[in-house]
Amino acid sequence: MKTGLIKIGISVFLLISLFQVNMHAETGKWKYYRAYLNATIVAETPHWVFAVYDGSLLSYNKEDKEVKLYSTQTGLSDIDIQSMAYSPEANALVLVYDNANIDIFMGENEIYNLSFIKDDIHIQNKTIYNLEIIGKYAYISTGFGIVVVDIDRKEIKETYRLDVVTRSVCLWGDYLFAATDEGIKKALLSSNLLNKENWKPYEDLIISANDAIWVEKILVFKDRLVIEIWNNAYYLRQPHYLEVLGQTVRQMSVLNDRLTIVSPEKVSFYSDFDQVQQLSLDVLSIDCRNSVNRYWVGLTEGGGLAAVDKQDNAAGYETAVEGIKVDSPKRNLNFFMTFSAGKLLITGGGRAANRSNIEGTLMVYENEHWTNFDEDKIARDAGIPECKDFISVVVDPKNANHYFVGSWGEGLYEFVDNQFVKRYNHLNTNGKIQSPNPNTDNYSRIDGLVYDRNNNLYMVNGDVLNGMVEFSANGQWENYYIEDLGKYPYPNRILIDRNNYKWLNIWRAKSGESGGIIVLNENNQEVGSATSFSDQQDRNIGAIGYLCMAEESNGTIWVGTDIGVIQFSSPEQVKNRQCYRIVSTDQYGEPFYLLENEKINVIAIDGGDRKWLGSETSGVFLIEQSNGEIHVENFNTSNSPILSNRINSIAVNDETGEVFIGTDKGLCSYMSHVTPGKPDYSSGVHAFPNPVRPATDTQVSITGLMQNSTVKITDMAGNLINQGQSTGSLYTWNCTNRSGEIVKAGIYLVFAASSDGSQGIVTKIMVIK
Repeated sequence: MKTGLIKIGISVFLLISLFQVNMHAETGKWKYYRAYLNATIVAETPHWVFAVYDGSLLSYNKEDKEVKLYSTQTGLSDIDIQSMAYSPEANALVLVYDNANIDIFMGENEIYNLSFIKDDIHIQNKTIYNLEIIGKYAYISTGFGIVVVDIDRKEIKETYRLDVVTRSVCLWGDYLFAATDEGIKKALLSSNLLNKENWKPYEDLIISANDAIWVEKILVFKDRLVIEIWNNAYYLRQPHYLEVLGQTVRQMSVLNDRLTIVSPEKVSFYSDFDQVQQLSLDVLSIDCRNSVNRYWVGLTEGGGLAAVDKQDNAAGYETAVEGIKVDSPKRNLNFFMTFSAGKLLITGGGRAANRSNIEGTLMVYENEHWTNFDEDKIARDAGIPECKDFISVVVDPKNANHYFVGSWGEGLYEFVDNQFVKRYNHLNTNGKIQSPNPNTDNYSRIDGLVYDRNNNLYMVNGDVLNGMVEFSANGQWENYYIEDLGKYPYPNRILIDRNNYKWLNIWRAKSGESGGIIVLNENNQEVGSATSFSDQQDRNIGAIGYLCMAEESNGTIWVGTDIGVIQFSSPEQVKNRQCYRIVSTDQYGEPFYLLENEKINVIAIDGGDRKWLGSETSGVFLIEQSNGEIHVENFNTSNSPILSNRINSIAVNDETGEVFIGTDKGLCSYMSHVTPGKPDYSSGVHAFPNPVRPATDTQVSITGLMQNSTVKITDMAGNLINQGQSTGSLYTWNCTNRSGEIVKAGIYLVFAASSDGSQGIVTKIMVIK
């Protein structure tokens, strides 16, 4: 993703578009769609202000008002920044990621990575608790002790292995203090700090073992120790006596020679312990490195980075820079995704045997803009205390602005034109939606939303006897007792195949049992059900969870399980407890089951019938079958810019070929440009980029083709340069001849013919050097 740049003026609302979508973007390009909602960390430098928004980095130029967004694609070493601090002496920003990776940020093109903690296999507890800058050194408090980074030299200076969780450090006189889970310890700077025996308990403040684990921060102000414990701030008024300063602390630091404490709805500025000014300002974070009392803050409620001017001895403030907002997803959550009617819809909930209690996250991406639903407003409009765990969403085929959302607790939600309309549960559907506890309002579990060809909405109802529910096109409710479905409390999805049969997968069974597959005919009668299957070699596959399903164009049903992927060609296979596993061969010609023992969480099929399989630990597998051969490509964090190897969901935009990949680290996409084959060539066949420069363009894409078109590329003299078959509407050429050599500059002809030879078309490509 390119860095986003926008000029803004003081006190002007800023809306940044993260996404620079080009319908002819180069195939193979990756993009990130990370959340930029809450500015949780702020750091001011002489010329810029940096803010961490939901783990991602943003900067604001104080002189020309330029805003930049940063990611691994702009030079950062990792994602999910946990801590950030600025060293004026070293003129550098230190970034610590949640996996203990460290970056020293000297500028956009000058980033130095220190992966010592992250990569050391001998460190058991790599949790990072705090980052403190002291001069040109960064002191990082960890689960095993203290790591000291020499910022100037870009190296680890020392590691003090205290063998105890260390949550904060500070320098006081000739001593370095450490807040640990064994209490506060101190050591003389002149002693050997590498020897943990030189770290002694601070006898002026003995903290109980129970309280010690809740010490979040220690610092020194006016030659007194200030401590945050149980989210409250105190100072050591005299030995063994702590005096309270503030409650519910969000941030505690010394700024402009003032002890600054951020609490909900106020910021307290202490010039001394008995002299305090308070501003009625609700912020998440604050920083100040100037002499004009301009404070940079992270506003609550997604307000973003802002600046306020505070006057000495005054209780008010003036807003100098309005909150910098970013057009982005609300959260880095993506439990389920679907692409429909030109929209990407995402639910960010969760479910297990019980619920996950994740805020009701519903997000829609359309025309390069995000719409984020307010779960608090939905709850108010629905007349309930809160809404949580949205786990499925579907778009009405007759109205692209009409959605239904299933939740693992509050039943079914209906939305029209991005506004909540109604909530359905066991209390207002004549009992057709059921509840395991009818006396509880928030215990109706709905998942697997899908419309059939007659515009009837179907869903699964978890943990009840009648596990499938229908909301008909004429507004009538019905539920169905399916004997085998009634045995399993955790159905997941409903897949309606091309023959109007319904396939239901059981993602989780009761303890000690397996999930399974159930198939119903168009009259909702069970025609096949099994919890265990044997493959074509009559071997029991041994699956416990059946996690996802997808249908390819020839009617084959692909099912992802906890031990790999299996296939069914008909409901009779399910009835006979038979399945098919893909067998491939290794480099020695030995057969093996494809993706054996890979837990497959999601399967999506693109316009070229290619299968995108999202795994639990190994990233995404792309399976392409052509002329009896199987080609598998794996995208993981070691060979691609994918955000994480844990994949939650995948959705494909068939109009552009963009594949959206939901990971536990947020949303990214891969531009495949494989879209469904055209019915004919009337829409036009074209190539891009055109002209093409082999020195800079890795390949040229030919689009607008019919499915399985035969493509031949020749020079102007008719010599064959390249040939092959299209995938969906796409054929790609890397500008080489059949010997693998880059072709000469010139004009090349592209001949495309339909698979039956009845239609053909010609276009041209110009190659320049």
